[in-house]
Amino acid sequence: MVKEKEKEISIVEISTKSEKRIQDNSSEEVYTLEEAIAEMWNEIREIRKAVG
Repeated sequence: MVKEKEKEISIVEISTKSEKRIQDNSSEEVYTLEEAIAEMWNEIREIRKAVG
């Protein structure tokens, strides 16, 4: 079983927009919900390729 690196994320509000954002605390990047889902799917694909 592959143990993956945990990412700490939190939901933050940007005062200029009403849409909630997701912040990756390890890299300080802020994503929209759609961007965060796309990022997670890309990581899942990479894990699947690595596992084989």
